[in-house]
Amino acid sequence: MTEPSGTNRLVGKTALVTGAGSRGIGREIALALAREGADVLVHGHRDMDMAQQVAAEVAERGVRSAALLADLSDPAAARALVAQTIERLAPPDILVSNAGMTLRKPLMDCMDAEFEGLLAVNLRAGFALAQAAAAAMIDRKVAGRLIFVSSVNQDLVMDGQGLYGATKGGLRQLARSFALELAPHGITSNIIAPGLVETDFNRDVLRNPEFRAFATSGIPMGRGADPSEVAGAALYLADPASAYVTGTTITIDGGKSLP
Repeated sequence: MTEPSGTNRLVGKTALVTGAGSRGIGREIALALAREGADVLVHGHRDMDMAQQVAAEVAERGVRSAALLADLSDPAAARALVAQTIERLAPPDILVSNAGMTLRKPLMDCMDAEFEGLLAVNLRAGFALAQAAAAAMIDRKVAGRLIFVSSVNQDLVMDGQGLYGATKGGLRQLARSFALELAPHGITSNIIAPGLVETDFNRDVLRNPEFRAFATSGIPMGRGADPSEVAGAALYLADPASAYVTGTTITIDGGKSLP
């Protein structure tokens, strides 16, 4: 795939992208922001080598970058990640809260620990990150951007994804509430809701023709998205052109959620 050329719309901006230390949505968003001139802090969970590799790819676009690891299930670690972004690069103008975890399991079989884990990473981390990033934006009087990567499961009820969908539904309400409260500061808060996206997490199972047929059967476009197709939405929401867009969701699902 040929990489699109940038137009330097984000020169002088600093972005923190969580869950970017992998070959998935976060990486593609980090690279897309870098192509437009933003400096990018690449967050990873456990794999520093992978996070540093993505940070190196970001730096190849002619911007500054750094890689950091953090366990976002700990809200203190999430807030510290914002502070470390300020120390390593600059206060963030753009936060992309992308890191998350999933669970496919019937509700009646779910354990309390599984619920707590999903809640911590998918919802509480987004709150801690956004609160810390927005405080830095308000302090500098910056019209910043909060971008939350949710899922079509924030609205769609799917068998075996009840707990996951509940945390993503909560994330949607959180992002909308931030939009309302931060609008007087010129800070926008928006949501990206992908459907099936082919990443390292599901690429192996999607090689099974039967599973691929099942996974794509309800998608009018007949396929999953490439992570780069999600990155385009993040780029728009980070762009000055979207300054009047807040509290909304961009759904990227090939038509799956059509009524």
